[in-house]
Amino acid sequence: MSIFITILGHVLTLLGAITGIFGETYDPKKKRKIKLTRLGWTAAIVASLGISLTIYKSVDDYLTSKVYEEIALKDIKTGWRQVASIFFLLEWEVKGEKSKVSINAIKNIRDSGMLAKFDQVNFKNKTKVIQYAEWNLGQLACKQTSMGMRIMESAVRANDERISRDIAEKVQKLRQSPVFGKLLAAGCGTTVERKPNYELFKGMFNTEEMKSYLSLLIELGNELGNPGKK
Repeated sequence: MSIFITILGHVLTLLGAITGIFGETYDPKKKRKIKLTRLGWTAAIVASLGISLTIYKSVDDYLTSKVYEEIALKDIKTGWRQVASIFFLLEWEVKGEKSKVSINAIKNIRDSGMLAKFDQVNFKNKTKVIQYAEWNLGQLACKQTSMGMRIMESAVRANDERISRDIAEKVQKLRQSPVFGKLLAAGCGTTVERKPNYELFKGMFNTEEMKSYLSLLIELGNELGNPGKK
């Protein structure tokens, strides 16, 4: 239907133009101001219909593209929240209270000395979040990070022509960060059994490398607008 409307719009516009060129569309002897003949009126109407259909199709394509873009951005925001969630779970473990996921909260974690406290966390502890009760913090560091990244990368691949290059590049930079690999290696382990390697968590957080990782997360969040809001 979409391609039919496009073709029909162009055909009608072409017919109107051909009629205007080769037909008797203008009669200077007519007394009224608009001196079009019947053929002239027909050509004008046909051309107008063609132009209207072309405009309609252009607007429809634009709106459809925007809908898909919004869906893709929603998925990337969901992935962003999941990648960020491990830091809020750790903050909850340290402070005993839950913070709302947001860009400013990530900045606070990066700059307030909280990362040093994360290095003291026992990653064998179970999370305080009921829906994740079967997993400990070490396992969640892997699960949430890897799942969130899969969601973001999938959305970018499926909508590479609609997602801005800045967003796509920032997702890729986050994926290529050494910290991403370290969180997966520590939380999922490097063995066939995929068991956490808790030793790898020691000293991982209070580093410039981790601060750079959080800065990338913040930059991506800024591109997305307000990813903390569902």
